Amino acid sequence: MNGYEYKTAHLNLNSETEKNAFIQFLAEQDLTIDSKLEYTTVILKDERIIASGAVSGYVLKCIAVAKDHQGLGLTNRIVSDLISYQYHKGRNHYFIYTHPSNRIVFKQLNFSEITTLDNEVTLFENKPNGISDYLEMLLLLKQQGENIGSIVMNCNPFTYGHRFLIEEAAKQCDVVHLFIVEEEQSVFPSEVRYNLVVNGIKDLSNVHVHRAGKYIISYATFPSYFNKDSEKIIDNHARLDLKIFADIIAPALGITRRYVGQEPYCPVTSHYNKVMKETLPEKGIDVIEINRLQIQGVAVSASAVRKYFAEGQDKILSKMVPESTMTYLLSEDGKSIRENLRGKLK
Repeated sequence: MNGYEYKTAHLNLNSETEKNAFIQFLAEQDLTIDSKLEYTTVILKDERIIASGAVSGYVLKCIAVAKDHQGLGLTNRIVSDLISYQYHKGRNHYFIYTHPSNRIVFKQLNFSEITTLDNEVTLFENKPNGISDYLEMLLLLKQQGENIGSIVMNCNPFTYGHRFLIEEAAKQCDVVHLFIVEEEQSVFPSEVRYNLVVNGIKDLSNVHVHRAGKYIISYATFPSYFNKDSEKIIDNHARLDLKIFADIIAPALGITRRYVGQEPYCPVTSHYNKVMKETLPEKGIDVIEINRLQIQGVAVSASAVRKYFAEGQDKILSKMVPESTMTYLLSEDGKSIRENLRGKLK
């Protein structure tokens, strides 16, 4: 390959011309553009895109090479550019979405396969022991029991509704593993959310709280939870996330049940729960849906709590959140978050 025939360019997706050319190229490779791409690189020949790659947080995606230019080392060139970008961003752990047909290419680039969903997508990471190290951390809290349940929550912030679901699972199980989503995409920081949960369930001795890390509802496994993507993309992301949970995480902890709250408000979470009911029972994991807690005829939700918090309706708020959450909301840190929320309501 004569390197001078090929030109590397960084696309500006705010330009309709460049964005449309990128979308067309991806469509030709049976790929679709994701939302919130922060960096996009392409290789051009005669002003035609013949290879591409992009970054969204710590995920490398949209990596493709035109069929008539494969086998020329262009994937290596694209991935090297993306890795250089991640290095300058200070990110040392990152993931790649790719088509299963590209497995050999990425294994040769020293990426480790986490899982493959049907014949649609394979997820790799750059750390050879990434997910095994995460499992080792989880196993520190592994407990024996006949019925071992699990819950995955964001808790933005922790409410009596969350507490109610956890209590119901704790009554029905010998052990409950509770995973708190760790991505920094919520109003309340992940460490705050984690601590609010820990402080709010101290009396439930059979519930063990974990940080969900990058392997449960994260930008790597389920980016559609945070972005507004198409229904097809949401469905694929949900299935990928649940496959990792069912095939890798649940067996390590002996999980046989997953509890969810009824979800009438968020379409993405509602669809995720639907996919959960379709896929997890096939892997020996029962999905148990619990009706939402209602207080004075109103369903308790984190979104309602954020609204009342922003509006300063502390009397109503105190009925919907545990004392530990209320204490934080009234703290100096809580006041700062309240001001940010008020700004978004204007």
